[in-house]
Amino acid sequence: MNVRQHDDGSESAMHDLNLFSQDGALRGAVEISAAADGDSIELWKLVNGHGRRIYSSLAGGWFLRLQPSTRVKPLLQALPALLAGWEQRGIREFSRWDGSDPTFARAFKLGIVGADQSGTDFPGSVYFTIE
Repeated sequence: MNVRQHDDGSESAMHDLNLFSQDGALRGAVEISAAADGDSIELWKLVNGHGRRIYSSLAGGWFLRLQPSTRVKPLLQALPALLAGWEQRGIREFSRWDGSDPTFARAFKLGIVGADQSGTDFPGSVYFTIE
């Protein structure tokens, strides 16, 4: 089979790939629903599997980007104190490239590669994605 990209962004709802036989006849179409590493999928399920996480000690509205190798238990144990400390000091974002605060190195060791806080309708909320 020859495989050719079909979805070029020119129309909405296009399938991703076309499958052609050696004689050039269209034999099938493919839609890719997810292309992700198994460990990343498992991490996502562990941190997001129970819906929105709420920590009553936080103002919330945190969106965290995690390394695929993040260990969930140490992260979740340290997270409320880490984020509460940032909120108390007015820190609303973190990037792995920013070394301006000593807690940023700790965040990176926990597996956080980025964090942003914004307004929320759900006080104490923390959301995760895998980088």
